[in-house]
Amino acid sequence: MPVAWQDISRWPLLLNLRLPNGASVEQIADAVTDIWIEIDRVLHPIVGHRGVAALYHRSLKVSAAGHPWLSPANPGLLAEINRDALRAALVGQTPDDARAGALDQLEAFCTLLASLVGASLTARLLAPVWAPSEGEPPAQEVFS
Repeated sequence: MPVAWQDISRWPLLLNLRLPNGASVEQIADAVTDIWIEIDRVLHPIVGHRGVAALYHRSLKVSAAGHPWLSPANPGLLAEINRDALRAALVGQTPDDARAGALDQLEAFCTLLASLVGASLTARLLAPVWAPSEGEPPAQEVFS
């Protein structure tokens, strides 16, 4: 079952909430790597760090079709998400390309996870990542 459009559309909203207008590529890279830290934090108790890493690397491979600079250096299963390598790849792009590649990878990750556990469970599992931080509008205002 494909992920519902409203679930995939949360990634651009989440990234926009975390970035100022005209964000630099470094700010984009930091925000994206922070999101991956949060994803790992909420999912590793369920699928383990290796499971999260496997989905992460598969999402890199899928999104590298449109963004070759996202191609994983080691195509084998790695034990962890290499945030430094992702940050370096993002920083080497223009802000628009970095944002687009990061969003494609997050969407691919969400779609892959949903193909394994379903869209509803994916939305519940990722809800802590999608929830706004303190001082931001409530979720119904952000994601409606």
